[in-house]
Amino acid sequence: MSPQVVRTTIQLMDAIRGAVGMLIPVWFPPTLSDDQVRDTLLDTLHDCEHFLPWEHVVLVVDGDARSYAVVQDLQATCRQRHGQAFEVIYSVENGGKGAAVLRGTQWFLETAGLEYLTTRDADGDHALNDLMNLMRVALALRTDEDTDSIIVVGRRHHP
Repeated sequence: MSPQVVRTTIQLMDAIRGAVGMLIPVWFPPTLSDDQVRDTLLDTLHDCEHFLPWEHVVLVVDGDARSYAVVQDLQATCRQRHGQAFEVIYSVENGGKGAAVLRGTQWFLETAGLEYLTTRDADGDHALNDLMNLMRVALALRTDEDTDSIIVVGRRHHP
């Protein structure tokens, strides 16, 4: 994507849909039921399709076989409903969130066409519409600074 000034929400959404990948590290404590894991993941995933193509979303399941089974079920349901689905990376051993983010980042670096990566926790606590403001900042920095070496960091905000 060439640096550009984004003037409208439609231009911003087009930029996001064409160049952003989303990484969601997944690990849930064993005290949660399968239904709780499923509902929490659904809360996290429900709005992704409005911002990104499903193939730009990857869930990295980190050493949690039970969550992996739930994720595979959600992936199959997504594929059935939408004709496409998010990707899944599974690690048998729990390496921690950092290792999951690293595995997902490596996957994105090998995925053609993606220029920006965002991470989102699996617990549904990040508002995906924040991505619009973060991307607006990234595109402005890219243009103003004439560089594609950009990191924009958001933070959780609690009401």
